[in-house]
Amino acid sequence: MSQLSLYDITIPPFLQQLKMLSRVSDTAKGVAVRLGKVEPEAWADDEKTFPELQERIKKMIAFLEKVDPKSMDGLEEKEIVMKTGAGERKMTGKSYTLQFAVPNFFFHSVTSYALLRKEGVDIGKSNFLG
Repeated sequence: MSQLSLYDITIPPFLQQLKMLSRVSDTAKGVAVRLGKVEPEAWADDEKTFPELQERIKKMIAFLEKVDPKSMDGLEEKEIVMKTGAGERKMTGKSYTLQFAVPNFFFHSVTSYALLRKEGVDIGKSNFLG
């Protein structure tokens, strides 16, 4: 039997938990599609390495750069319908953004950050805040 390093033992299962980073980018994409009038793009959620996660982040930034900042003006009352496993959820553009998208984005961001710290990754508050 071959020797496993600490990396071999901890990182692969840990990265499986980091699917949360996919949820962060999916949430940002959802706002761009539902309110920013950007065409949706389907992305595989199959990142398994840090370089792959970094590529997804770059891809997300490029996707968001397509959004015209003025494209969301006046859409506060637009009806947003989200289909979930529990059925449809209807809300206004404002409530979707403030009560779903922003909290969801930060929930998954901070949970990913906490998991990284728990696993001993050398990151701190300044990494989270930018």
